[in-house]
Amino acid sequence: MRDINFIKNYTSVVEKSQKKSGAPRYNTICTAIICIFIISIIALTLLLEFKAKNLNENLAQLENDIAGLNEVVVVKKTIVDLEKDVAIKTSVLDSASLNGMINTEILTSITASMPKDVKIKSYTGNASGELTLVGTSKKREDIAYFVYNLEEIGIFENTNLSNITAENEDKPADLKYNFNITLKVKK
Repeated sequence: MRDINFIKNYTSVVEKSQKKSGAPRYNTICTAIICIFIISIIALTLLLEFKAKNLNENLAQLENDIAGLNEVVVVKKTIVDLEKDVAIKTSVLDSASLNGMINTEILTSITASMPKDVKIKSYTGNASGELTLVGTSKKREDIAYFVYNLEEIGIFENTNLSNITAENEDKPADLKYNFNITLKVKK
């Protein structure tokens, strides 16, 4: 006699139906995960492109700011150089008394007639109205131009360039000329 086993058949039918219904669910889940992954990659790519564009704009702005700062540094250096020149010339003006013969007006006239590269190291004066200027310059032409300007001021009777000596002749880059100028103040 043959045994009829309904349980075995029932369980095999249930397993087959579960396998059939599980496969589409698995495919749906895999498809959803792949779609989410692709959407995430696209969103991340767009976000990174947006950030890269913003960073490039910021970089361009920073480069413009740096270029502007370079101009400011050049202007600041020029201002510092001019302030040094003003300080030197002011110290010469402030220290002038020399028995009342050399006054602020005379020294202001002298400093106003000085070319940029001419520097006065010292000056001396006496009661008879003679003033001796000792200075340096990088060019002889500037010294000659300074003497010419002193003569044109009209404050001095006699302008005499007594000597010019070269310093550091063996190094052309460091070449300086020392000079002495004697002036007689008009009375």
